[in-house]
Amino acid sequence: MSQTRQLAAIMFTDIVGYTSLMGQNEQKAFELLKKNRQLQRPIIEHFNGRWLKEIGDGVLASFNSVIDAVHCAATIQKNCEEHPELKLRIGIHLGEVVFEGNDVFGDGVNIASRLEPLAPIGGILVSESVQNNLLNKSNVEIAYLGEEELKNVSKPVKVYQVKVEDTRPFKFDAELSVNIPGSTNRSNQQRIIWGAVTVVIALLLSYLLYSAFEDRKQTETVSQNLDKSIVVLPFADMSVNQDQEYFSDGMMEEILNHLVKIEDIKVVSRTTAMKYKGTDKTTKEIAAELGVATVLEGSVRKDGDQVRITVQLIEGSTNMHLFSESYDRQLTSIFGVQSEVAELVAKVLQAQISPEVRLRIEGIPTHNTMAYELYLRGRRQYRLFWQNFDINLINIGIDYYNQAIALDPEFSSAYVGLGQAYWMLTHFSPDYDPNQWELSKANLYKAIELDPNNGWAYAELGVVQHNWDWDQQAALESFQKAVALSPADPEVHNHLRIFYAKIGECDKVESETRIRNVLQNQDYDPQQDLDLLVCRRDLEQIAELDADNFGFNKFDLLMFQGRYQELIKSVSDSNLAAGNIFPIPMVGEAYALSGDTLSAYKVLDSLKQLSMVRHVQISYFVPVHLALGNHETAFQLLEQALEQRELQLHILTRYFVSVFNIQDDPRFIDIIERSWIPQE
Repeated sequence: MSQTRQLAAIMFTDIVGYTSLMGQNEQKAFELLKKNRQLQRPIIEHFNGRWLKEIGDGVLASFNSVIDAVHCAATIQKNCEEHPELKLRIGIHLGEVVFEGNDVFGDGVNIASRLEPLAPIGGILVSESVQNNLLNKSNVEIAYLGEEELKNVSKPVKVYQVKVEDTRPFKFDAELSVNIPGSTNRSNQQRIIWGAVTVVIALLLSYLLYSAFEDRKQTETVSQNLDKSIVVLPFADMSVNQDQEYFSDGMMEEILNHLVKIEDIKVVSRTTAMKYKGTDKTTKEIAAELGVATVLEGSVRKDGDQVRITVQLIEGSTNMHLFSESYDRQLTSIFGVQSEVAELVAKVLQAQISPEVRLRIEGIPTHNTMAYELYLRGRRQYRLFWQNFDINLINIGIDYYNQAIALDPEFSSAYVGLGQAYWMLTHFSPDYDPNQWELSKANLYKAIELDPNNGWAYAELGVVQHNWDWDQQAALESFQKAVALSPADPEVHNHLRIFYAKIGECDKVESETRIRNVLQNQDYDPQQDLDLLVCRRDLEQIAELDADNFGFNKFDLLMFQGRYQELIKSVSDSNLAAGNIFPIPMVGEAYALSGDTLSAYKVLDSLKQLSMVRHVQISYFVPVHLALGNHETAFQLLEQALEQRELQLHILTRYFVSVFNIQDDPRFIDIIERSWIPQE
């Protein structure tokens, strides 16, 4: 099909509240869609516009003239005043686009569609390119609103609101009386004309009804064919001072937390989704990379107690908007928005929600908005910690959680945040305190007492029960409970997968990995699963793997394959946070096994220096000493690690080659028997 490239004014309109109405009353929503079509199409054609297509409840049109586009938009909004049930937002951008048949592509379309959700109800927003063509137009009022960061647009866009003075309602032909003066057969002619008009109107209505039916049928077909998989991208912070990132990230995470409760939906993990924060990649590219059918993106503008949340569900393969919705709410109504968005996604994807799950999704975690904001600030510190391993961030998070609990002592999620933070302190704080495990467990039990359906609480409790209490059965029950409450959460399944790997249940490792990958829409080959192969001690297959395909696990694989110099170089070349300790003992072991004794001892010194600023588990020194041949020192350290119940004892038995050489040593077997680690 031939393509033409030209400069055009693109107008995108959208019905406010349509998706919500569809969820409540499909027939009424269908009638509103028909009315919107009947109102807009003649006006667009009157202003020399080109009706391109409908996208859900939105209309896409193009104009050769900016003036025509703006006057058309103003007239459409004026006519909507006569129909209170029909409220629109409109965005207009002037840019170069590509026409192909009855479709149009390019940044011009993208920017217009991104401007529309930002418009006030009944309003019109335009870009700077449109505003430049409206200068010196006396009847057009223009107000500059500032710059906006629009999704998939490389540079900020200056946004303006426009109003056209003295806009008159459009008079439709069907509303005009037919008058033929000066005829002797006036009455007969009138009867003939009115008969013809009646036939035309009937044909027109039949066409419109058929068209609407076909459009609805097509939309339903699209939904039926959609794989029920989704990635929820980090929401953009659209606040004036760009200081509400904790809130925008929180909205994304809470909506995702609702979706993972719905068993019928496959949800990409929050960890994977957060990697696309600030990305320049298009939604189509992201969907292709992750293998998902749909992408949910959004933005948050918070000003005091006023919040505007804009969300769009996009079909990845076509970039078609399945719904686009904006919510202008008080902060006290924010939980209703989160649950409504999750239910709208489920409806579009035709995912079944049981009454029990719906009640959980619609539940309100706290009635104190300040407590909720403090909780979100605590979660923000948790996310920041994994970027730079600054232990102070965990303590700041604990302070936020405690403030939230002081305002609302029954806020379950704040207790989970505390429980997670305390067990993290046992790993990363230089002032190691085993009582922090007990604090962690106490807060997690409190969270479950307040909300027995809090799946996150059970997942974190399983970590503590397994790594500190060494209670495999209790940990298994907690992980299984977490999976039952959040069946679509790949991170919860990953918790259970890691648990099975630690206790040597290799077949169950494979089973949980399959489930996790299905939820992530990822292929799975057991012969490429390093964790599974390590669990099964399949060293022959491990030797055949390509290290370049393993990301962070590349370090482990290079160690198993005896490629020590490559391992050392890969760690030094990687972009790891300064406080990330995990690869350091592996590098020390690699130096020792390759014969560079001096460098291996330097690694031991660096671990001692690092222990001044964060907790360094005794276990991390063991493989380096074993590789150096210091077996007596290594066994003394193993006894100390056992006494402190270090969870890294498991890592030693699984991922350090030097430990393989002492598997049959009676002293090592004795240590294993006195711990929870399964005996080979």
